[in-house]
Amino acid sequence: MNQRIEKITVSLPVETLRLADENRERLGFQNRSELIDASIREFVSRDILRQFSGELAELYGKIERSEMKDLEEHLSKLSYKIAVELAQVNLLLASLLEIPYDETQKLRSSKFLAKRMSLVSSRSLSFSCWSSSSSCTS
Repeated sequence: MNQRIEKITVSLPVETLRLADENRERLGFQNRSELIDASIREFVSRDILRQFSGELAELYGKIERSEMKDLEEHLSKLSYKIAVELAQVNLLLASLLEIPYDETQKLRSSKFLAKRMSLVSSRSLSFSCWSSSSSCTS
């Protein structure tokens, strides 16, 4: 493979040239020109790779966000299906126990549930006070 070579003048600090001369043979280069050529190629390649890596990271981020959105949609649909199934089970139990429709609606109301929850909480508090040796006041 014949490459067209162009001679240029490059000014480098003495310390850089000394470092290149000391390591040229160890790195497997026959002369300074080969070392400088390989160094420039390596530097440019790393820069191109860094740009490509940034583009890949951005692409992966987009894919990840879209997958998360799809997963959220799937989970919300699944949650809705579970809620519907629970409502059907509740209606089945109500019909088996022959609970009137008005009573089932009352049982489902938030005010009724809040009242029941406060009763359950106060009963558990009074039970814990009754079962312990210390006195409790509410």
